[in-house]
Amino acid sequence: MFKLSHYCVDAGCRSISKTTISAFSNDVHRCNFPATLNIHRYSPASRCYSTHLSDSSREVRLNHLEGDDEGIATITLNRPSTKNALGRSTVMQLQESLESLYETQSNLRVAVLRSEVAGVFCAGADLKERLKMSQSEVAEFLFKLRGALPLLGSVPIPMIAAIEGSALGGGLELALWCDLRILADTARVGLVETKL
Repeated sequence: MFKLSHYCVDAGCRSISKTTISAFSNDVHRCNFPATLNIHRYSPASRCYSTHLSDSSREVRLNHLEGDDEGIATITLNRPSTKNALGRSTVMQLQESLESLYETQSNLRVAVLRSEVAGVFCAGADLKERLKMSQSEVAEFLFKLRGALPLLGSVPIPMIAAIEGSALGGGLELALWCDLRILADTARVGLVETKL
């Protein structure tokens, strides 16, 4: 059981500036969850160690934080040109990051799925990219996407979606696969494909 005790959004840069979650349980999903977890807007270069999955040119980055935040991993969506829409490379990199979490989860207490793009968490499927695909390519993409999403829910540590801005369609589905969702005052969520 979790208690959201403090949440604020920095209006100047539209980022999640501080979130404190207090856990009432010492054992969540059979791992030691920190009594208090502060989620800040982390700089990729500070307070984390680098792997090939944390390269700033990637659309999905995995960072393991250090120091006071050791035991926390962040998975960061960063595809500003499409508002973090889920395209082929995004889904592939998300899957790689989640598989890496499985390998290192014994050293982690929690993982946070977040966006680096201001005002948006994830806009859902990349429909412009999909228009250029053949039917067989669309089927292959959907197969990979359906394989990646359940990985979020089966990571053996608590997975938190930090949502600021829009989480639409597949973006909301990403968040729904997480164990806990924290929404900023500016968050908008919806399954807009029901209107298509």
